[in-house]
Order: sequence, then structure tokens, then C-alpha cells
Amino acid sequence: HFFFTIWAATQTYADFASQISLMLGKKKLARKDFDNAANFLTDMVLNGIVANSGK
Repeated sequence: HFFFTIWAATQTYADFASQISLMLGKKKLARKDFDNAANFLTDMVLNGIVANSGK
């Protein structure tokens, strides 16, 4: 499930960039948008691992 989560999140940006642009109110995603997404997803995944490491 970990792999599926990473794959789904990153593939969304590859396949649906135009829809994401629309939702962000932009004509086109910039490099910074992809960097922000990568930072968010990295934090989400790593914090999820750390938060569950005691189980």
C-alpha cells in the first residue's frame, strides 16, 4: 500500500497536470508547483512512517 500511495500521488501530477492547474487557478504548472508537491508528498510519507513507527 505504501508503494501504491506514492505511485498514485506522483502519477496524478503526470497524468492530470491540466486539472491540477485548473484547481490551483493557473494556466500551467510551473517547476515550483512540482517542487511544492514533491515536498508535501515527502513530508506526508515520512511523517506517516515516523508516526506509525511505534506500532
